[in-house]
Amino acid sequence: MNFSEFTDTDGHDSDIARGMKELAQNTPQYPRRCGYQFMMTALCVLIVCTLCHAGSTAQERPQTLQQFIDLEMDLTQKSLHPKKMLIIVLDTERGEFSGLGGMLGRHRVSKQRIPHFAATLHYDPSATLDDFSDEILLRAGVNRRSATPMQIVELYRAVGNGGRYRASTNATQLMSGPESQHLRRILEQHVVQGDGLLLARVHGLHIAGCAAHSRNTSEAKATSAFVGFYPARKPRNVCLVLVEAPKVLPKYNRGALVAAPIFSRVAGFGHQ
Repeated sequence: MNFSEFTDTDGHDSDIARGMKELAQNTPQYPRRCGYQFMMTALCVLIVCTLCHAGSTAQERPQTLQQFIDLEMDLTQKSLHPKKMLIIVLDTERGEFSGLGGMLGRHRVSKQRIPHFAATLHYDPSATLDDFSDEILLRAGVNRRSATPMQIVELYRAVGNGGRYRASTNATQLMSGPESQHLRRILEQHVVQGDGLLLARVHGLHIAGCAAHSRNTSEAKATSAFVGFYPARKPRNVCLVLVEAPKVLPKYNRGALVAAPIFSRVAGFGHQ
């Protein structure tokens, strides 16, 4: 990268040039597909979302998680213009909804219809299930390639509460304690070491989760997803974020770029 345009008239580097050089020197050398271009794209998306948040924060400060989710839905619609969006926060122990948000274009899905809306959507966020063995999915009756958002949330809830899985109204022991602990460690490592998943982190809160970008080749239906639970060791909530066809560059992992920051803000609000 040429930094000459950022030099002062006397030939010395400006603060901008020094900062950009330092960033370039200290940035890990990831593969080209997720290097500087990914970082710059992520920065652009974060700037847009931050500006939208800054403009609304002065007007209204949400007092509850549900109010915060409603605000997050509105701001994401304004900044990324997704065709569909879904946010689910489920209490890990009781299995009750702590917060819900659904949107079709510019129209909000009513709270009463969101569980049905989430149970019938057949996206392809299958990467969020890559860490689950075929045996576990078979026990749960879940198809890896056509799992609904509610099935994915319940599977992650089972990992967080020691293996107990709720299918419809019946609760079963889906996996043993050691199996759930093993999956929990893997999902926690995803957030610590995963490509771009630093965007899902919350200061002072351990997160376990996974991002996904649908394998659908049609950009009009491509989906960004992140699902996880927190705190990682003693989970209180499971959160899933799905965003269909967000307005960002298509070649990047939008699970990490779009859905993970939304997850981080939702989890961070509950951690305050």
